[in-house]
Amino acid sequence: MHSTAEGSAFVELGGGNNGKSRKTKVMAAAFGPREADKSSLLSSSSSSSSFSPSEGRVAVDLRSAPFSGGSANLNLGRSRPAQTVAERASASALAAALGPLVLSSLFPKLVVDLCVVVLEDGGSALAAAALAAGAALADAGVPMSGVLGAASVVRAEGGRLLLDPSAEEEAAAEARCDLLAVSISNSSGSSNSNSTITQVCLGGGGAGGWTADGVEAAVASGSAAAGVASGAVRAALLRRAME
Repeated sequence: MHSTAEGSAFVELGGGNNGKSRKTKVMAAAFGPREADKSSLLSSSSSSSSFSPSEGRVAVDLRSAPFSGGSANLNLGRSRPAQTVAERASASALAAALGPLVLSSLFPKLVVDLCVVVLEDGGSALAAAALAAGAALADAGVPMSGVLGAASVVRAEGGRLLLDPSAEEEAAAEARCDLLAVSISNSSGSSNSNSTITQVCLGGGGAGGWTADGVEAAVASGSAAAGVASGAVRAALLRRAME
């Protein structure tokens, strides 16, 4: 999908729970690896997984296109404006989720640059970005222990939980939860997989927020959906490998 990247992926989530909202579209591209010297590190606006001199790392840069419906601007050329606070937070969450997934000891002292662009934000953008990011890394041949799955959950009026909400549903929600989880294949070759939650981002809107029981219910719902999403990504990667 990206002619100069080692790996790339495009993810489209659609419609919200009413099936009528506009879709979310995200492109991710992985470049490198390159030598991790000081002069070649990404700017401080980028986020990265935990890094030690004896290991590699993934540097994450997440932006929203100016036509995406988000709050950010993106220049696709070399000169790019600073990330917004929301973009930096999303990039940090994504880097933290990728940390346990990427086998960084297998590419020591090297950096993989992961660029994620939200082309259209119709809701659940972080979940879509996570799915695209994990798929792009896998497409680039970056060694990983599993496939990254993701889901967004919001609590609507009356306490209803909505999966993968639209932008309108997010705006009207009392609270939201973005859940990123690594799905690791069963070593026995079974079709079953084990999911390990690597990052949970909670937010409350207005006077809302999460109770302990609410978080438990949201995480249960979101982790199940993230497992399904990671399975879909895994299947897409297998299809691409067989082409």
